[in-house]
Amino acid sequence: MRNWIAPHFKRNLSIIPDRLKYNLLKRHAGMNRRPLTTTLMLMILIINAHPSIAQTPITLEQAIREALLFSPRAKTALWARNAALADTDQENPRAQPSINITAAGTEQGSIVHLPDLPDAPILPEQYGKIELAIVQPVYRAGLEAARTRYSADKDAAQADYLKALSDLELTVAKAFLNVEKAEEGVKIAQEAVIESQSYQTLVNKQIESGTARPVDAETARAQAAEAQYALTKAESSVILARFNLNRLMGKPLEDVLVISPSSSRNDPPLTPDTAIRNALKSRPELRSLQDHLKAAEAGESLARLETQPSLSFRGELAEQSRTALLPSHYAAAGLELTWRLMDGGKRRQEIRSAKAQIERVKAMIQDAQQGIKLEALTDWQLLLDTREMNNLAKIRLEAAKATWRVARKAYEVGQGTALEEQAAARELRDADSSLLQAKYALQEAYLEYRYAQGDMIPNLQS
Repeated sequence: MRNWIAPHFKRNLSIIPDRLKYNLLKRHAGMNRRPLTTTLMLMILIINAHPSIAQTPITLEQAIREALLFSPRAKTALWARNAALADTDQENPRAQPSINITAAGTEQGSIVHLPDLPDAPILPEQYGKIELAIVQPVYRAGLEAARTRYSADKDAAQADYLKALSDLELTVAKAFLNVEKAEEGVKIAQEAVIESQSYQTLVNKQIESGTARPVDAETARAQAAEAQYALTKAESSVILARFNLNRLMGKPLEDVLVISPSSSRNDPPLTPDTAIRNALKSRPELRSLQDHLKAAEAGESLARLETQPSLSFRGELAEQSRTALLPSHYAAAGLELTWRLMDGGKRRQEIRSAKAQIERVKAMIQDAQQGIKLEALTDWQLLLDTREMNNLAKIRLEAAKATWRVARKAYEVGQGTALEEQAAARELRDADSSLLQAKYALQEAYLEYRYAQGDMIPNLQS
């Protein structure tokens, strides 16, 4: 970790104000005794947030767009799609001609002549030939089925590509929310540090006035250290969350990143029926399976037509050594009818294989439909549960605030102990943290709910 932080830190240290550098290094060497790596990470955090290098905040939609354009995962999905399309193109049923050129030369031994034709040998000593052959398919059974299979395979490759991109969009959206949650966690931790410092001041006054025991100072100092440790963890979480979002967007990890808070949408429909209908209509993995079923059914039709006749046009041009039977220049054109009457059982085996593939894909579709329905129901219920959990966390936070105010006031007037105030303060911090977790669990549940409906498929044209 140190090896990575050092060059980034040196490259950006100049933009930190001198007074701020001094205070950070003083905190490192003084009472907090932070590890140097932690101090450097905090400086990077300040670099990223410092107004002198502040960037225009990016929205969630912009982060997703950048990921779809520049992320290695998006590029991997794109090239996988292109490779699948290239393989499919080999099966494109285009009636294109095949053209072959053949050149041959032969040493054949002694010359053989006909008695009456001494100038035109039947078997010359040397024989050469250059031939151009053109074969153009005219008719082949199953052309429509071949086109159907080709089109279905292309659509399946595209659906798989959209599935990969929608997975990436969900991952980026969650990473964006993690940055938001981490930044909000830092604010909560900073407020806790300020409050712990205020409490230390109060304890010292109480000790000086004789209404508190000296041991309370140790309790207050432990509470302040606990709050400071929570702040350090929160600041580190912000750095790591930004690194992760940069990675998903295809940027260097250490790039400066400023985000604009996303809007909150979390109201589910009254029933999950709409979500299920949308999911069965829009989920790309289900569309891919349906395309594979079309391709398999077209494959069965082609297997049944394997022994049907085919008609082709054939043309030939040749330059060759003249013999008594063959001229020097040769040209021919005609139609060829090919009909394979017996194939040793190959057609029957291919039909059996195609039928098995059809039944396999049908079973996969049935399983996928049930799984998608269950996923939509589960995410709908999760959205309801997390909404209730969010409301409960708000109520608990208000209760914790009230308890803490009572404990603080009781301590101020000498009717309470430092331990009671410390317990109330810790309960308040836990309630703050629980509300933060519940708030973003609700946002993630909404993202999962959208994904389950197939509502996170990117618009590639935009």
